[in-house]
Amino acid sequence: MEEEKRGFTQKRWVHTDSEGVEGGDVKSEDAKIKGEDIKSEVVQGEDVKSDDKTPPVKRQSPPTNQRGEEIVFQPCWPPPGYQFVPSGRPWVTWRCRKLAEKLFVVYHPRSRRKLGGPVGLHVPREVAEQASEEFEAKRESLSDWLLQDLGEKYPKMPPADKVKLHEKILQGDSEFIGKKAVRYDETMIMAHIRDHHTIFKSLVWKAERTGDREKIARARQRVRYRVAEILAIWRGEL
Repeated sequence: MEEEKRGFTQKRWVHTDSEGVEGGDVKSEDAKIKGEDIKSEVVQGEDVKSDDKTPPVKRQSPPTNQRGEEIVFQPCWPPPGYQFVPSGRPWVTWRCRKLAEKLFVVYHPRSRRKLGGPVGLHVPREVAEQASEEFEAKRESLSDWLLQDLGEKYPKMPPADKVKLHEKILQGDSEFIGKKAVRYDETMIMAHIRDHHTIFKSLVWKAERTGDREKIARARQRVRYRVAEILAIWRGEL
């Protein structure tokens, strides 16, 4: 009986031990699974953290032209202390570029295919004022020279005609200040004489409306001798 009890106890102990081993295997497997889950959670957490650390966005530098001047696009207002100088004034634009340490080139809005064209500059206000004052001074000097030149070439020209021609010549080159840029010759003087001191306008007033070039040409031929005579008088030759 004792041996049977011992055997039974031994078997029972063995059975218990086998269950314990199997239970340990289950626990170890659970532990492995839990460990893998923890590792995966850690890995996922690292991924989340790595996602949080996004690279800093690099700011693009503003566009510039070939001169290295910064470009801005309409609609835009000049910065504080700056003033807009429109395009179409070659000398003033050139002078502003010489005087200004920092300026902005204003462009039309960009399209999908190409850059818009320049429409002016944003320059410091004192620079724009100085450039405009210098331009006006040079234009005044040019105006005095033109009056003197007309007087020397046509000393017998009536004062009223000299003023009209002077204004007409300067208006044709309103943004230039050099003497070489002033375009006038005898053709302009002769056209003034023809229109204001002959019957040419009365001869062609209807032909100009209808576009009758032949009649206009005949009228020019008719008054050409009178034009040449007055021109000679203005030169002091007659």
